[in-house]
Amino acid sequence: MQLPGLIIVLGSTNTKQGVLSPISKARAAKAYEFWLSHPSFKFLLTGGFGARFNQTDKPHGAYVKDYLMSLGLPPSAILGIVESFNTIEDAFLSSIALEGIEIDRLFIATSDFHVRRARLIFEHVFRNRTIEFLISTPSVTVAQKKRLEVHERKSIERLLKAERLRVFD
Repeated sequence: MQLPGLIIVLGSTNTKQGVLSPISKARAAKAYEFWLSHPSFKFLLTGGFGARFNQTDKPHGAYVKDYLMSLGLPPSAILGIVESFNTIEDAFLSSIALEGIEIDRLFIATSDFHVRRARLIFEHVFRNRTIEFLISTPSVTVAQKKRLEVHERKSIERLLKAERLRVFD
């Protein structure tokens, strides 16, 4: 299979009722906005289940799919959903899902506070591809943004210290 472009939308959180967080909506909306000028591109959505981000009976990626379709994305534009648990799984499981597919351009939709870690992981896992990032700026409070930035900084430190990306070598 040959694709002119693929947009991987990274998951975030949803409520126990399946309502997407502002972060999830912002990532999906950014990807959709970009897709409007590239309608031949396909989507791969990430997000499965987890105590911290999705405690429903439906994978997080399915809620993102529903949201994208509510914006006007046709179901045929969605290649699939990767039921991942974290950013490392987003990248690794996406790489497995995309085996055998030729992709001319690869885009990752994520948030401004998350892009550094996403770039570190995805560029390692997809080291033979050029990756571009679609960066959203979600509507969160200053305090929330600070907490997210601290979390990302600590996650990157742990990732580098533990050399967790070596498993993909």
